[in-house]
Amino acid sequence: MTDGETRCPEAAPGVSMRLMMRVLLVDDDPLILDSIAEVLSFDGHEVAVASNGRAALACFTAALDTQSPFDAVVTDLGMPVVNGIQVANEVRALSGTVRIILLTGWGERAREEPKFPQTVDKLLGKPVRIEELRAALEINPA
Repeated sequence: MTDGETRCPEAAPGVSMRLMMRVLLVDDDPLILDSIAEVLSFDGHEVAVASNGRAALACFTAALDTQSPFDAVVTDLGMPVVNGIQVANEVRALSGTVRIILLTGWGERAREEPKFPQTVDKLLGKPVRIEELRAALEINPA
């Protein structure tokens, strides 16, 4: 995927009941982006991917405009131009119900940053453990 490219699928028309989630996945590392997208798709989620924060915000807004919003946004923290914190803050301003999961190689240190947003529902370390990501996506985790 080239810089700025996004794959943003539209929701199937007429589908009123979803068992799985529509997930927007954001990361500037194509290997991470593709591998996590593959796992989430295998799990039955509908996954849109964006290779940067700006593309992610455009995709998120377009989904809202077409009445097919995302249930969750999984975003990398460290990205150029529009980082994961900016993505989280903008997404939360547009939707109070979407789950926001932040991925970072900085671990729990990221939460100690003074600018760490309360808009994030879950912070996960990189490399992400798929079991942790699956649990973070659950609406009511056990």
